[in-house]
Amino acid sequence: MILHREYHDGSDNYRDIRADLELQETVTALEKLTARQACTFTGVGVAVRAPGENYVVGNNVHNELEGWSPENLAAELVRRGLQSGDQLTLVACWAGAEGGYGQTLAATLGTLGRDKVRVRGPKGYVHWTKNGDIALADYPTGDAIKRASKAQTKGEDAACLAYVQALKSRINAVILGLEQAQTATADALVRAFASERPQQGREAVDQLLRKTSTDRPLPADTMAGIVTAAQAKLLSSPETTRVGWNQELRSLLTALHSVKDRAAGPAAAAAEITTATAALRASLAQLWPRYSEDYYDAMRASCVSNPFDPAFQWEDHTSSTAHR
Repeated sequence: MILHREYHDGSDNYRDIRADLELQETVTALEKLTARQACTFTGVGVAVRAPGENYVVGNNVHNELEGWSPENLAAELVRRGLQSGDQLTLVACWAGAEGGYGQTLAATLGTLGRDKVRVRGPKGYVHWTKNGDIALADYPTGDAIKRASKAQTKGEDAACLAYVQALKSRINAVILGLEQAQTATADALVRAFASERPQQGREAVDQLLRKTSTDRPLPADTMAGIVTAAQAKLLSSPETTRVGWNQELRSLLTALHSVKDRAAGPAAAAAEITTATAALRASLAQLWPRYSEDYYDAMRASCVSNPFDPAFQWEDHTSSTAHR
């Protein structure tokens, strides 16, 4: 059994996509290792007997693994057929730490009548690529790791910019295709969009607005020019800035499509957003293999050269029915 979360299908958040690509590589590696097919938490995966290994893959945040408390996951594993003497590996950061998720999970399995289940988890951070696991107490640094990170960031920046340009292109195509009677409504939408632009870098937008009187709608080419020149509002981080900017552009595209065709507009916008998002995901997917090899393999090499055995970073906890 290999359990993992659902993928963020349809998300245009580059961090969600990166997380999906890493998860996909982990799942594929475990499928190859075990010759078994993985499934999501909503799937029908069934636990296997030792010496076969069961895996649960996910993020451990505030002692919940993808939203599952140790107690709830224990009950779910029992429902999926986990038996006494089975083996389970949690591919989730800090799951093996003393007093942590894995230890609580093992204890709960004992109360549910599952004796001597070995629950293994990392004591710190963990990644699992096609070349195997990397369990470490802290992230190493080095020239190779820095180069890989820089190359990935450059590639992600380019892919995200292309996505924004694709959305702007579709917005402008809708604007330029509006009928004269529809321009007043579009004008209000574009002016509201323009008013939200940050002070820094909005000179081009203001210049276009000044060319037209406020008592009549902006010409279509002026509205398109405003969209082309518009820049994102800077929020608390690059990620939140991109998320907010993408949302603004998607909303404007949907609103303008609805102006053009109230009935069919939302579906037309959704189709165009889906196409643009698929292109973004494809671009980021092309970057992933090189990043994984350069970044994680350099990290693995750094850990191996460390005097502390990286295998020590995994910890086992065993369930017991003695105090049931």
